[in-house]
This record gives sequence, C-alpha cells and structure tokens, in this order.
Amino acid sequence: MIGFDLPFLAVFLALDALAVALVAKRWLSPWPALLAVWIASAACVLMAPSLGGDLFAAMRIMAWVLFGQVPVTLLLLALRVEGWRRIAAVAVAVLGLAVALDAFVIEPRLLTTRTYRLVSDRIEDPLRIVVVADLQTDAPGAYERAAIRRALDADPEILLFAGDFVQHPDRAVYRRELRTHHALLVEEGEGD
Repeated sequence: MIGFDLPFLAVFLALDALAVALVAKRWLSPWPALLAVWIASAACVLMAPSLGGDLFAAMRIMAWVLFGQVPVTLLLLALRVEGWRRIAAVAVAVLGLAVALDAFVIEPRLLTTRTYRLVSDRIEDPLRIVVVADLQTDAPGAYERAAIRRALDADPEILLFAGDFVQHPDRAVYRRELRTHHALLVEEGEGD
C-alpha cells in the first residue's frame, strides 16, 4: 500500500525542508520547529485510517515517522546544539535512518529461503514440505511471483501457505486480492 503512503511522505518531506530552512537561517529556534513537525506527524498517523487506510497503514505511517521523521528532526536539532548533545543527536539519527533503510528498502525486497532437515525413525519415506508466509501485500506482483516460483522450484509434495498475504480492511477488496494470489499460484504452478 505504498501508494497510500506517498502523500504522507510528501507532507513529511515538506515539513522537514521547511523546518531545516527556518532553523538553518536562524529564523526559528529548533524546539518549536521540532514540536511543529512532530505534532503534524502525529496528526498524519491519526488521520491515516480516516483517509482510507487501515490500522496496518497507520502503523506503517507511524514507522515512517519514528524511523524517518524523528531522525531528520534530530539532525535538525544537531544544527543548533553543541558538544555531546550534537554527537548524541547525530548518532541516534543515523541509527534511526539505518533502521529505516533496512525496514523500508532492504527487507521488503529480501526473499529468504531456509531449509531444515528433520530426521525420525518413524518416517520411512522423505517428504518435502514448503511453507510460504508473510508476503503481506495489497497488490501481488513480481516479488510474490518470485516467492511462489521459488517455492514450486523446491518440488514440494506439500505446499503450505501460513498466512499474512493480503493486507486490506475492505472484505471485498481482500477477497479479490486473495483470488489474485490464487491465480498467481495457479499460473506459476502450471506444469509443476
């Protein structure tokens, strides 16, 4: 649902740019600028569900605030403080931005495969089971296709879907997207 996030991210970017400009020009103390940015960010998080998002979208916006807005405003504060406060503000900001990079850029595109071999005297013939979980999308595409393709390429006797595929509060949209996932599985699974 990143398309839903874009207006909020644009607001965050505009607030950051305005605050940086005002503080850098020394037209405004950093504390009122930080307070204004954080109040506006909190308002965005609270408004997300009423603007067509769901709880998951509000949590995602809150994560953007925590790991994007807060570090940027800490960097803003670092422009006007000195000594250990500047070092602490920059260090926490860099840590938050590193978390944001991992959470919003790296992890969503990281397809992880783990293989486990279980041995038991009670099992005579080997059985290959593949579990697909946590795709968490509202628009199946290339990533989901790659995940399903990788699961099918493992040549499983049993293919389990553990959940967290579609994220949408509207039941009709949820069912439609679930059917899209099913169609994707059928399409990728033809001939397997």
